[in-house]
Amino acid sequence: MLSNRESARRSRMRKQQHLDELRAQIVQLRAENNHILSKFNLTSQHYVQLEEQNRVLRSQAIDLYQKLQAVTSMLQQQQQQQSMGNFDNLDFQNSAFC
Repeated sequence: MLSNRESARRSRMRKQQHLDELRAQIVQLRAENNHILSKFNLTSQHYVQLEEQNRVLRSQAIDLYQKLQAVTSMLQQQQQQQSMGNFDNLDFQNSAFC
């Protein structure tokens, strides 16, 4: 009978130890979960900021591309006018020799 009681006591102790370990694991997992949640929230905020910066940069890139197209067009027109001016000068020079 003593052996039976001792066995039951050890069983209760193991059960209590297991419950204590599970409670400690709950505390640890909750802390880890809170840490992960905090990191997630910070990452989400950073993502939103990056999305906004990306939107601004894309808009600026479009503006710069349009300005580049305008400048390129103006340069092409200027080059065409200069070439036309050179042809006019050639015609003038050729008519002077004739």
